[in-house]
Amino acid sequence: MWYIFLQGNVVLESFPSDSPDFPGVPIEDRFPPDIVAQLRQWGEDVPIGWVWDEESNAFKEPAVSEIPIDPGDPIDPDVSERLAALERSFSDMENKIEDILTEIRRS
Repeated sequence: MWYIFLQGNVVLESFPSDSPDFPGVPIEDRFPPDIVAQLRQWGEDVPIGWVWDEESNAFKEPAVSEIPIDPGDPIDPDVSERLAALERSFSDMENKIEDILTEIRRS
């Protein structure tokens, strides 16, 4: 027997009824009553991230939609400009650090 903790319909955690970490200690003694009240009893372990499906009355692997990326696609101009700005900012910081180090060496 397993206890499943859900947020919405998504599995956040699963706990065995007989835990090797707490041998002989029932679930009701391992967690506060408000948490135990939120646990769903289930016959087997369910992977974290799986989703409860009301229609089939079962847990299912989450649907993953893949977005194909074409390496030939140009970079979004906004992203490209932000990357350039970051590079300029890092370069400016490096120059300032070098100026500070030069001043320290002189003194």
